[in-house]
Amino acid sequence: NILGNNLNKTLKRVFKLESNIDKAGWVSHKLVTTYSNPDASGSLLQGTYKARIKVYLPAGTKLVKAGWGSKDITKEVKSFSDYGRAGYSMVLELKPREEKELVLEYQDGRSLSWEAETAKYKLQVIRKKRIYMKLNQTISFYILQKMK
Repeated sequence: NILGNNLNKTLKRVFKLESNIDKAGWVSHKLVTTYSNPDASGSLLQGTYKARIKVYLPAGTKLVKAGWGSKDITKEVKSFSDYGRAGYSMVLELKPREEKELVLEYQDGRSLSWEAETAKYKLQVIRKKRIYMKLNQTISFYILQKMK
């Protein structure tokens, strides 16, 4: 939290991940994080939440689009590489009693490798210490159908 207030403890976050596997085996994701600032006081200890958020994705991942509320922030997102992963960093600001969604759409850097109509995909979700995380996930995929 850039402003140094105590909002990290009271800020509410809900995570939703939508994953799609197309017929060529490309995997794309849409991560939606809803942030809610319950503070109504606007006091120095609470008030506005402003933070630099870092998201780590698998190496080779391409960020397609980023949005904060109704604003497209794709060009404001800074990319970096750290810990053997692709990283994306952005500054978010949330006023008291405000709720906004951070939407990140990204695609994996390689397609799935199919063997005997089976492909393996590993999804790792790592969260920062002391942040409660409930993740709702939806996976859509192309079903290969054989014609007789």
